[in-house]
Amino acid sequence: VQKLLDRGYVIERKNYLFPTKLGKEVYNYLIRLKSAEKFVKEEFTRILEELMDKIERGEVHYIDVLKDLFEEVLRVEKYNLSS
Repeated sequence: VQKLLDRGYVIERKNYLFPTKLGKEVYNYLIRLKSAEKFVKEEFTRILEELMDKIERGEVHYIDVLKDLFEEVLRVEKYNLSS
């Protein structure tokens, strides 16, 4: 959540988060990219949070998680370039 605040995608008012114009634009852009749609879904966020917990507990190495994520992003980019 802090990253979203830092990047200006959301603002906080009375303990609630509200999307900014920039946040809405980024979200809408990502949704239009069919191949990137999975990155903005709640399920993907849940999986990333589970992976971060596993890294913290020493069950997986952060480099392995980053490699897998990077490969997925490259697949999305390759798909977008070929479309």
